[in-house]
Amino acid sequence: MKTEFAVEITYLKALRAKELALEAIYGKHKDAYRAMPQYCFNIEQSNPGSTVHLDITSENQFRRIFICYAASAIGFSHCLPLLGIDGTHLKTCYQGILLAATGVDAKGQLFPLAYAVVDAENDDNWLWMLQFIHRVIEVQAPHFLENMVTPFVLKSYTRNLLYFLIVRKVLFRVSLLCFLTVLMVTACVIFKTTFIRSFRTKT
Repeated sequence: MKTEFAVEITYLKALRAKELALEAIYGKHKDAYRAMPQYCFNIEQSNPGSTVHLDITSENQFRRIFICYAASAIGFSHCLPLLGIDGTHLKTCYQGILLAATGVDAKGQLFPLAYAVVDAENDDNWLWMLQFIHRVIEVQAPHFLENMVTPFVLKSYTRNLLYFLIVRKVLFRVSLLCFLTVLMVTACVIFKTTFIRSFRTKT
């Protein structure tokens, strides 16, 4: 603004102006959440075979949503039998977590399968998403599943996979903590040695 228009404004004023501009272009977040049921209905009508599930709270507020388009589900059957899942934080005014499931196609490129928006990254939401993914694979790519399992076994299967992911994250965090601890101890030893040498030199 200062370079192009010779106008000085504060950072907060620029941020508010940006938010107002985005709201004028895309609408309000509240209106988007109110239109969520209609959006899910439109997906099912315009993309037959898509898997869409919307969960709301007892106060009729958004809780979580799962979306897998039919084209993605059909295309995944021609991908490699690999599935990567991960989550990231949404930096909107209502925040939340975006969970995504991605495959790998024959050229080794990423192939989006499904995604979900949930209120938190926890065991319940991961299990909820994995159950829907399993249903999609069971219908569109049954050759990826070694055995056709019952819903009860499905729950155990997905929970075991979920526990594997949790253990992997825990091990990563423990390894990181150990690394930082070793790094801190090493820094203290180096500082102590340097200080002692410096003191002896002065005396």
